[in-house]
This record gives sequence, C-alpha cells and structure tokens, in this order.
Amino acid sequence: MFKPGLIPAWGHPDLTRRFNTGLFLSLFLLIYRFCLILT
Repeated sequence: MFKPGLIPAWGHPDLTRRFNTGLFLSLFLLIYRFCLILT
C-alpha cells in the first residue's frame, strides 16, 4: 500500500499518513472539478 518514495526519512508515520490523505483528497477534488467542467 505504501510507496517507498512517499515516506520521508524524518517523517512520523502519522504525519506521513496525513500527508498521503491530503494528497489523495486534493487529487480527488481535482478530478471531480475536471468532470464538472466536462459535463
């Protein structure tokens, strides 16, 4: 599930999880907005 490149060496596991969640959410919003523009 975890990609090695996304986990910073200094990162706390909780911070990394929060960062990955934020990244996923922003990506989802971007796709959602793109779909709204297309329709």
